[in-house]
Amino acid sequence: MAFEFETKHGIVDEETLLILSKKLTHEWRDVGKHLTLSDLDLDELESNKNYGMLRKWKQLQSKDATYSKLTDVLEKVNRQDLVTLVNEEIEKRSAGHPTKLHEAPSEPVAKKLKLMKASETESEENITNIQAKYVGEVGSTFTDAPTSFTSPIPIEESLQLFVQELKQTYQSMIRAFRPVPHLNASVNEIFVDTRLEELEENAHYWENRWSLSSYCRDAVLKKDAQRLLLIGNHGFGKSTLCLQVAYEWVTAVKSSPTSEIDILLFIRLQEVPDVKSIYRMIKLLLLPKGCKLKDETIEEILRLPQLRVVLLLDGLDKFSKISNKCDIYSIISGNLFPKAKVVITTSPDHINSSLLGEHIKMMRMTEFDESVQYRYIIKAAAPSKSEHEECETLIRVFKENYLLGGLCNVPLFFTMFFHLLKGNPELAKQKSITVFYDCMRKCFFNRVKNVKIAQMKGSSNVTEDSYLCLRLGKIAFDDFDEMSPNLSWSKKHLVEKLGRNGYETYTTSGILVQDKVFYESIDDAQHFNEEPELRVRFFDKTMQEYYAAHYLVQRIKDNHAKDNAKVISEYLKKLNPSNLKYFYLFACGLDDTVAKALIKFLLHNYGQDPPVLLIMEIEDANKVKEFFGTIFECSVTINTTHDSKHLQRAKAFFVTTASKFKIQIPSIELHDLFGSLNVTTGNFESKDGLNLPSLCYVKRLLLKDEGRVWTEEEFNGVLEYAAGCDGLEILEFSHCMVPFDVSEEADIPKISCKKLYVQWITVNTSFVLHLRPFKWLVPNYLLSGNAVLWELWKLEKGGPPFNNFRVLDQLRYENIDRDFYIKYSH
Repeated sequence: MAFEFETKHGIVDEETLLILSKKLTHEWRDVGKHLTLSDLDLDELESNKNYGMLRKWKQLQSKDATYSKLTDVLEKVNRQDLVTLVNEEIEKRSAGHPTKLHEAPSEPVAKKLKLMKASETESEENITNIQAKYVGEVGSTFTDAPTSFTSPIPIEESLQLFVQELKQTYQSMIRAFRPVPHLNASVNEIFVDTRLEELEENAHYWENRWSLSSYCRDAVLKKDAQRLLLIGNHGFGKSTLCLQVAYEWVTAVKSSPTSEIDILLFIRLQEVPDVKSIYRMIKLLLLPKGCKLKDETIEEILRLPQLRVVLLLDGLDKFSKISNKCDIYSIISGNLFPKAKVVITTSPDHINSSLLGEHIKMMRMTEFDESVQYRYIIKAAAPSKSEHEECETLIRVFKENYLLGGLCNVPLFFTMFFHLLKGNPELAKQKSITVFYDCMRKCFFNRVKNVKIAQMKGSSNVTEDSYLCLRLGKIAFDDFDEMSPNLSWSKKHLVEKLGRNGYETYTTSGILVQDKVFYESIDDAQHFNEEPELRVRFFDKTMQEYYAAHYLVQRIKDNHAKDNAKVISEYLKKLNPSNLKYFYLFACGLDDTVAKALIKFLLHNYGQDPPVLLIMEIEDANKVKEFFGTIFECSVTINTTHDSKHLQRAKAFFVTTASKFKIQIPSIELHDLFGSLNVTTGNFESKDGLNLPSLCYVKRLLLKDEGRVWTEEEFNGVLEYAAGCDGLEILEFSHCMVPFDVSEEADIPKISCKKLYVQWITVNTSFVLHLRPFKWLVPNYLLSGNAVLWELWKLEKGGPPFNNFRVLDQLRYENIDRDFYIKYSH
């Protein structure tokens, strides 16, 4: 192969452009701008961005398109790896050695280059040859003949090409991965193994038994169910998990179960929301434009019996065309690719019951607990010994801060907060999530300022004025829907609303993110349109809610209404709080006056739980005290089964704050929450680490623990704790077994003096604890052993199994029927 120049100042050749285009990812537009291409030129090249941008630059610059200029630009966009690659190859070539960069391209690269060149111009000689071939052999005119001719490729070569193209696509995905804006990290550098909970067959509860890696190794790739439905809330890392699997497959990690996979298909369903054919999805998302592989060839490859195929279908909740007429439905139901392993990810709010069956195993992802958080810090930050202490301090901050601690159980928020806190430790002092997001937004706009300075364009016009903020807030708010918010818009729409400068400011900061989305549209020539539409979204749904809250608060202020509740009702009557968990929280954090009206509106329409979360955003102690009386007119219930950890923490925070302000709470119910009591400090600690102080301003405490068997030591500890709660009048135990005989080691004088009413509520009967002597009584007669066994039998029929012998061992058996004893003691 002949070369034009032998030095770094030579003109860049086509092969160099092609190879670099395959390695460039998200920074392609920055490279183009540094190479003096206009925004109009770059917009036109969106569909073939990398190679098209480089080729356009070479055409415009001609003899000035040198290696030197190209490497300078690559340094500006922090792609030192590509600079090193180009320089090494130039040095080798100058010394007369063959180089990887300028030797004859490998077969896949050569094929791709040939296709690209052929698509731009077709020589007259080729056209004549094709015309002669079809006229001579088929007898047709040239206008009726195809414009190109390719011979069929052997299936072995097709398989090799298919796998190679898949891996190159996944490499691009991995390079473009950003867990949070501006964080340049490989998915493997931050991914940590977490637990999965499996839904037991014919059961209604989840069993915590697997880690992600062990499940993949022992189940997905072996003899377990062919279909796995992986459920996870927003921000729990479903997409990150799928990308990590792709990373391990591409890099051939020997210890990974992916080493057993022949073909891995990772399809982001949100990028093909209405495409019905799985083969079109593969061609649009996983294969380069112009790839020779046809739908029929891909189908033939995937049906080869000896291949082990795994499909990752990420984001079923974002796929709009799920019906029995689309391939995704057929794959999940097992009618298409029945022998392939299929993992489907979705959110708990979008589980399609029509797709569920015995062939599908359901598992859900769990939150980041303290141990996982620590493992993430060690892996992602790779701290030295001195930094270990800093990391432990951060975890302690998360744990002690009710607000941040609750949110940081969500992997996305923990990742985001941790990396922001490392550079801005003062953020850890913030008690309000709204203030934290204000600081985070400033960090994003500092990024814009740095980019402008790096581009030698100065640092002006990089701040976000209130008008621009409200424009974006209106876009976010107007698209909220009662069922589900709209999460993306067309680029054209946002440029019209925000202006070109505003749009570029938000996309450069990372607040807005651009995605390519393919729709199953047909053009005028009745061909499927393979050009993607550029869709724009907030980098995270919570950021959309943050901007929408700014708009709502400003509109309420502009009304100058005496009764803000009516104005709020008009704005929010079509919105569902369960879909917008942080929108209301941000609104309260932005304005205390709006917060008061908003809390009343939610309390009247949706009950106690939403307002409970909102008070945490109000920093004025006097206003917090004012709101408490309104919310806590009835009982407070903390339930580990139905409440998120964030909500549990919020309620615990309110109970603590109410105690601080000496606000009376009529009743507190703790469902499946009891962990331990520290009698010396008077604190109650739940299973999940929640701490409650002495309940001095609570009249009634109910402990409901399904199927629990209280030991005498635990029971006495609760009695002592209750005796230390000055305002407590009623203590109740429900849906559990308590000791039949109560030891007199408990603090009898204290309990007797305060006249504490202790009740044990079973399925159909209630028992009252008589203090002197300690005995469980029912009206008019002493409870017998047979009655306890009868209650035990009823509990066993209606609740989870538990250790019956442990209960019986605490009873006096002299009056127990022998048959009952034999039955329940074995």
